[in-house]
Amino acid sequence: MKLHPRAMSALPLPALEPARSEASLPVRPRLQLIDLLSDFDQLCRLLRAELENSAWLDCFLLAAGLNQLLDDHLHRDVGSLDKVASTVAHLPAPLGRPSRGAVLQARSFGLVMRDRHPRELRLRRWRAGLAELVRELATVVAAGSDGAGANPALQARAIRLLDSAEGFPERLRRRVIQLPTCFRSLDQQPEDCEQVVSDFAERWPDRERPLLVVGLRTSGSYLAPLYAAYLETKGYRFVDTMTLRPGQNYLPVERAHLGAFSADGLLLLVDDPPKSGKSMALAAESLEALGIAHGAIVMLLPLMAPLTEAPTRLRSYASVVLPWERWAIHSRLQPHELRRVLNRLLRGRTVRLSPPGEAVSEVRVREVVEVDRIGLAPLRDLKAGSPVRRHIRELIRVTLRDAQGRTHLHHIYLKGAGLGYFGTHSLAGSEALASFLPEVYGVEEGLLFRSWLPDETRVAAPANEELAKAIAAYVAARRRGLATRTDTSARLVGLNPLWQRAADLIGLGFGRARPLVRPLLHSAARRLLRVEHPSVIDGSMAISQWFAAGSGSRNRFVKVDYDERAYSNQDTVIDQLYSYDAAYDVASAAADHLISSPPAATARFGDRLLALYQEAVGESISAERWLLYQLMYVKSYLRFLESTQSEVVEGIFGRSTEGGFGGVEPGWLADEVDHLQRSLSRLDQAYLGHQIFADVDERGVGPICGIDIDGVLETGALGFSSPGPLGAITLRALSRHGYRPVLVTGRSVEEVRDRCGAYHLAGGVAEYGAVAYDHATGHAQELLSVTQRAVLARLQRTLDGLSGIHVASAYRHAIRTYALDREGGRAPLQSETVDSILAAAGLTDQVRVVQGYSQTDFMVAGVDKATGLRGLAQMIDARGAEPQLAFAVGDTESDLPMFAMSAKAFAPSNADAAVKAAGIRLMRRPYQGGLAEATASVLGHRPGACRTCKWVAAGDTALLFSAMRAQESGFTNKLRGAIELALRTSGR
Repeated sequence: MKLHPRAMSALPLPALEPARSEASLPVRPRLQLIDLLSDFDQLCRLLRAELENSAWLDCFLLAAGLNQLLDDHLHRDVGSLDKVASTVAHLPAPLGRPSRGAVLQARSFGLVMRDRHPRELRLRRWRAGLAELVRELATVVAAGSDGAGANPALQARAIRLLDSAEGFPERLRRRVIQLPTCFRSLDQQPEDCEQVVSDFAERWPDRERPLLVVGLRTSGSYLAPLYAAYLETKGYRFVDTMTLRPGQNYLPVERAHLGAFSADGLLLLVDDPPKSGKSMALAAESLEALGIAHGAIVMLLPLMAPLTEAPTRLRSYASVVLPWERWAIHSRLQPHELRRVLNRLLRGRTVRLSPPGEAVSEVRVREVVEVDRIGLAPLRDLKAGSPVRRHIRELIRVTLRDAQGRTHLHHIYLKGAGLGYFGTHSLAGSEALASFLPEVYGVEEGLLFRSWLPDETRVAAPANEELAKAIAAYVAARRRGLATRTDTSARLVGLNPLWQRAADLIGLGFGRARPLVRPLLHSAARRLLRVEHPSVIDGSMAISQWFAAGSGSRNRFVKVDYDERAYSNQDTVIDQLYSYDAAYDVASAAADHLISSPPAATARFGDRLLALYQEAVGESISAERWLLYQLMYVKSYLRFLESTQSEVVEGIFGRSTEGGFGGVEPGWLADEVDHLQRSLSRLDQAYLGHQIFADVDERGVGPICGIDIDGVLETGALGFSSPGPLGAITLRALSRHGYRPVLVTGRSVEEVRDRCGAYHLAGGVAEYGAVAYDHATGHAQELLSVTQRAVLARLQRTLDGLSGIHVASAYRHAIRTYALDREGGRAPLQSETVDSILAAAGLTDQVRVVQGYSQTDFMVAGVDKATGLRGLAQMIDARGAEPQLAFAVGDTESDLPMFAMSAKAFAPSNADAAVKAAGIRLMRRPYQGGLAEATASVLGHRPGACRTCKWVAAGDTALLFSAMRAQESGFTNKLRGAIELALRTSGR
C-alpha cells in the first residue's frame, strides 16, 4: 500500500507572497525568551503571537515543540506501571517474573482502554491537524521564506487550530517542552537537511517510491518535517512522517500506519548527530519487530568530528552521511559572510577595541572593512563539556573604519547560539546582565558575536575576595533580572531536574529498595531544595569562566558562557541542568573553587562567597541546600569524566574512539576522577564537621583509639566515601567522652588531613603506616628509611609505562594502582600481573601487596599500621612511651598489627577472613553499625544516648539524615529511614 501524496491533503498549501529584498523588509522584533522551558499553553500563546509577526522559522520551531509535547502525552505511561514492572522484576524468586508479567498485563489493558476514550480520540484528531501545520511551516522554512511577509490563509488556519485546543487536559497543558539538541545545543541548520536530501536523491532517484520519515523525539519532531519538506521539494510524491521514542508503546494507529507501509518503500530514520548510535539502533530494532524490513531502513546521519562514517552499531543499515566539514554553519564563517553580518550589527555602534589601540580605546563604526579568521586552540577545559560535541567557536580579527576614515583592528569572538528563538535567548540574557558581560553585539543566523577577551586575562584559582564579590553580585543580578513566575523544574519529573538528581543521590543508601521509596525521596529533595524566588540560572560557574575586565568596564570582572549551560542537553555535557535556584550558581562556583585550588584556600572562599550572596539577596541558604548543590556540581563533572574515561580506554584496547576524546591523556583523566571523588568526600566532611563536630575539642589528652576508615568508619554507598550520620555521631561520642580517636588507614596523607580537620581529630596514620600526621601542628612525618624509599622508587619505575595500569598520583609514600577494564571501570591487578611486576623489579620479598575492592596497593615489607601508630604516639603523646591503644576497630588483614597493640580489638561483621581467623571480637553489624556496637561496648551505652554525647538533628538536617541513614547496612535501618522520611515529609 502506497502512502497518499500530500497533494491530496485536506489542507492544501497556499501560495506564498514573493520574497522581498533585505532592504525592503520591515524590521520586526525577534522572539527573545528568558526561559526556554515553555509548557503547552505557553507555546500556544507564543505561536499565536509569532504567526501575527509572520516569523515563520520561529512559528515552525514552536509548532514542532507543540507536536513533541502532544506525541509524548499520547504515549504516556499508565500509572507509572512500566516503572513498577521494572521494580517488581527485582523481587526474589519466585515472585519477580510473575509479578512483572502481571503488572505489564495490567498496563497493556490500561493502554487499550485509554486509547478508546473520547478525550484521546479528540487529541489524536487535533494532533493530525497540528502535524499538517508543522509540515506546512516546514515547507515555508525549506523554501527560504522566513521573513517573506504575511500568509493570511496559513495564519488563519493555524489560529483556528489553536482556538480548538480549548479545554485540553490540564496534564497536557502543563507538560513542559524538551529542547531539541540539534537546534539548541548544536549548530544544525535546515540547509543541512536539504543537503542530506540531495545526497539521498542521487542514490534513490525514484520519485514514486513511498518514503516514511521517522524522527526520534525530541530532535526528530523538528527534523522529520524538515526532511519531508525538502524531499517534496525534490519531487518525491509519497512522503509521510511520524515520531517515536526508543522503548515507547506504539499506538494502534501507528501500528496500522507501519503495517500498511509499502513493501517497496523506504523508512528514513532521523535524529541528532549520533555518537554511539545506540538510540537509533534501538529505534530501528523496534521498527523491525513491527515488520519493517532491515533493508528498507535508511539512516540520515549528519556527523560531528571526529566521526567520518556511521557509528559501528549503525553500519549494517543503509545510510546517507553528511560529514562535519559539509555542515551549513561553516558557510556562515566565510569572511565575506561575516563581513556582511558584522556590518549589520556594528554599523553606527560605538565599540571598545580588543585589544585597545595606542591612541584610542573606543571607536564609532562606520564600516567593517575586512574580516580575517584567526582560529582558536582546541577546547581543553572539560568542565565545559565535550570538546567536540558542542557549538562551533571562532576568533576573528576585523578592520573597522570610523567616521573620519581611519581604520582600527578589533578582535571578536563568535560561537554558535542555536536556531531561531533557541539562539536569540542569548540576547534576552545579555540585556539583563550587560554590566557583567563582555560587549555582546548580537545574534545573527545562529551565531553570537561578542568582544574577544584575551586568555591572559582569564581568572585562575585560587580566587580572591574581589572575585567572590563579583560572583555574588552577578548571581544576585541574574536572580533579579532573569526572574521567572514559577519553578518549572518542579514539573520535570522523569527528565532529571536537579532536585530529582539530588533525590537519587540521597536515596542511594536504599539500594534496590530505592524505587519503592522514590516518592518519599522526591518529597524530601523538593523540601530541601525549595525555591522561593525562581530565576534562570547560569549553570556554567567555573572560576575559569571569569576574566579580568579592561578599562572602561563597570565591573572588575566579566563573565562568559552565561547563556548556554542552563538549557544545554548535548551529549553528557555534565548533565542537563534543570534548576531555577540561583543558589545553585553560587554553590557550584564554590564547589569549582574547591576542586581547582589548594585545600587551604577553598573553605575560606566558599564561606565568604556564601556570606556575600546571602547579604546581597537577603535570604539564607540552609547547610543542606548548600551541600547538595555542591555535591551535584562535582558529581555532574565526575560523571562526565567517567564517561569520557570509558571512551579514552577504547584507544588503550585498540578500538576506535568515536566520541572524539583520543587526545585526552588517560593518566591525567584518571587522576582527575580520583580528585573529584575525594572532593565529594571533602564536601561531605565539611558539612558533617559543621553540623556534628562543632563542640568537639581536638586538643584532648585521653586514651587513643585507632579506627580504620574504609569498611569501618566510612562506606561508599552514596557514590563517595562517607561516614554517614551513624559513623559521625559515633566518632563524636568518643571524643566527647574523652577518648582520642585517630584514623589508621591506607588512604593518602591528604585524605587523613582533610578528615582530621573536619572531625576535630588529633591525627592519624596514612598510607599503611608510612606516614604519621599530627593535626595540631599540621606536620606529616614520613616513617620510611632511605632504603625503603628506594625500594618504592624502583617499583614505581617498573610500573611506569605499563599499558592499562594507572598509578594514583595522590600517594607519596605508598603506591596505589588499578587496572582499567574495557568499559573504563577500575579493578585490582590480577595476581599474575602483580607477581610479574614484582619479579621484573626484583622486589618479590621486599614489598607487601594489599588487594582492595578496586585497587592494588604496594607497601614495603616491615612497615605497617603499628609502625605508623608508634610514630604518631611520639608526636601527639607528651609521654613518648610505647603506645597501647585503648581499643581499635578494623576489618582487614592490614589492621592486625594495630590490633596487636590494642587493649581491646573489634571488627565489624564485614571483616575479612584473616581478621576472623585471628579471633578478633566480631560485632553483629557491618560497617558503621559495627563501629557503633564496638563503641557502645566501651562507653556502656549507644553513641549519642547520654547527656555528654547526645546530638539531636532538627529541621532540614533531620530530614536529610533520615534519608542518609539508609546507607547503614541492614533492612531495619532502611525501613527506619523510610518511616522517618514519610513522617518528616508529611510535616509530622
